[in-house]
Amino acid sequence: MLTATTGFAFWIIAARFYSTEDVGIASATISAMSLLANFSTLGLGFGLIRFLPGAGDKSIKMVNSCFAIAALVSLAAGVIFVAGLPIWSPRLGVMRAHPIYIASFIIFTLLYTMSFIADAVFIAERKAKFNFLKNAAAAVIKIPLPIALATAFAAFGIFASEGLAMAAALGLALFWLLPRLLKGYFPLPTLDRSVISEMLRYSLGTYVANTLWLAPTYLLPLLVVNVLNSKTNAYFYIAWAIAGIATQAVPNAMSSSLFAEGSHDQSRLGRNTRRTLGASLLILGLVIALTFALGGRVLLLFGRQYSENATTLLWILSISAIPLSINYIFLTLYRVRKEIPMLIVVSTGATGLSLGLIYILMRELGLIGVGIGWTLGQSIVAAIVVVPLLRQSRFSRKVTNE
Repeated sequence: MLTATTGFAFWIIAARFYSTEDVGIASATISAMSLLANFSTLGLGFGLIRFLPGAGDKSIKMVNSCFAIAALVSLAAGVIFVAGLPIWSPRLGVMRAHPIYIASFIIFTLLYTMSFIADAVFIAERKAKFNFLKNAAAAVIKIPLPIALATAFAAFGIFASEGLAMAAALGLALFWLLPRLLKGYFPLPTLDRSVISEMLRYSLGTYVANTLWLAPTYLLPLLVVNVLNSKTNAYFYIAWAIAGIATQAVPNAMSSSLFAEGSHDQSRLGRNTRRTLGASLLILGLVIALTFALGGRVLLLFGRQYSENATTLLWILSISAIPLSINYIFLTLYRVRKEIPMLIVVSTGATGLSLGLIYILMRELGLIGVGIGWTLGQSIVAAIVVVPLLRQSRFSRKVTNE
């Protein structure tokens, strides 16, 4: 709730101090950076959650090896993305206008990647409070930055605020939180194949599935800004960010806890799956009701034009939280069971269906088509997986009782 509240504050400030075009460009750039960062982890975050609990005295080498691999991949990904901007996202060409912009994008992508790895370490060791401290620090630090950078940097001021805040939070994680978690820890680049070879094989499979699963989350702002325009993307992104508290944050947090607990004790996986599903639906029902009641007023905080253009979209996106939560839990159950082919099949189907429907409906209906396509795609997948999900949770209970 703290990070959600400060996230609201950050984008309210951005909407007040920057033009809608700047908000649209910056939000698309942040999405591109997040997509590359997720891509660059190679699934090592999931590998850490699955294997770090049993690593023993090899824990530090495992963590630093994951940091080193992810950092190298993110550097390459950042350079390739910037070099090819005229091809895959011409409207973000402004980010190539100055060497500082280019260098910042590459560096911030690297830091974001390492931040995801750090989060996974905390989850693996069942220290979620450290995730809270790191991400809360980033959220609080970034609030005043867009005001300070507004005059000189336009859209880049919003993007730099996000990156600088994450840099400070990552420093907190590397030099204070991780040493408290792993005795004798120091962030020293390491590449030790002996401690990550098995984990890497598992990670690459989950990486493919997770990249496919998360692709729409980060591709949508890029799709909207290029198919429609940057101003419309500003309206979309604000609604997407608000709805994301329900559609992304709650299911992701609940499924991450399920994954960590399942990795520590599979004998209770069926019971924990049912409890996670029930708790998620209860929380999301309340969040959706609040969104319908207060969504338009919340958008007024960003400006009247945001409320007028994005309220209906926000309502539609909030509904998608229910099927999305079912899909998240289904994938988590199979991730714990190491059934990677099923992860890839479901992730591919969900992404292909959602993006296809969004592209078709967006061209016909405009901004509303994005919300309808996303919600419809996730609902179709949830309708397919909900029966196997319930069957598998009952099977896990039967095995446990026996």
